[in-house]
Amino acid sequence: MARRKITWAFSWLALKDERPNYIEIKKQIITYHKELGDEITFLPSGYFANMYNTREQINNDLHDGIQMVSNMVGGGYRPKAIIAGFLSAENQRYLAEEEGIHVCQGTIWSQYSVDNGDGEGSISYPYYPSKEHYCKPAQSPEDQIDCVNLDGWTVDFLNARYDGGVTIDGEFCGSRQGVGPIETLLRLGHDRGLKEMLWTTATHFDKGYELNGFAWVCSTWELCLVEGRKIYGYQGRNGQLGLEQWLKEIRSRWPNSQMITHGEFGMLWREHFSSNEQLDYRFIQRGSGICGSQEDTEIKWFMNKG
Repeated sequence: MARRKITWAFSWLALKDERPNYIEIKKQIITYHKELGDEITFLPSGYFANMYNTREQINNDLHDGIQMVSNMVGGGYRPKAIIAGFLSAENQRYLAEEEGIHVCQGTIWSQYSVDNGDGEGSISYPYYPSKEHYCKPAQSPEDQIDCVNLDGWTVDFLNARYDGGVTIDGEFCGSRQGVGPIETLLRLGHDRGLKEMLWTTATHFDKGYELNGFAWVCSTWELCLVEGRKIYGYQGRNGQLGLEQWLKEIRSRWPNSQMITHGEFGMLWREHFSSNEQLDYRFIQRGSGICGSQEDTEIKWFMNKG
């Protein structure tokens, strides 16, 4: 991985917090941006902005949050992407037309019956959303929002058939198992979790690359997962170890892969696709044998503007 960059997303409170640890974190991330090219951006309402606020208020929050990031970084800096978990079509339209930001991590494709949020109906690779609904790919130029809508967590396609939490053969599984740390490393443990993360990655970097001409894997990590905190009875420090080993394995198995920011990836995709007309995503996956990913099962997914 010749290029290694990360997108750092700050919530409103994190941007405002003046406690010493937050001040030092912000200074450190600005150093990463200046020395490594990392992206720094705003995260409205912790993934679920539209559950808690009007679209008008979210637009105001986006405007102010982006400005706070720019002020924090200095030098006229402005992010190329927003991390939002879910973000409505109207708010993505606002980002594109009023803020000039054309990339948004604005859907969680696998979020079926999780956290009272739902991305069911969208697609897992980039698309331009419809003005009607963020999950709906635009059907025409008049319907299209010029904001590349990105998934947030790449998942095992077989596990994605289930809702957010389901017991299979006595084990708790869910739709988001794949490369996401909570549903994979924290629930499955380090060894099985890492195996599942690499299996899911291979679905995209091997057969997926062959079928689609490019491959993309994304995982959003909350910082609390690597600071040593216990979540679901699993030690967060082992989550950090899992992240490090996953990235090392990717570098070893797929040395031509690149680790770039959301903004870079979304804008590259936008250069190649001006609409949803050419979208013809295809995926084939055999089960990993872990939890709901049955070893004797093969699944095929077809995703396009329809």
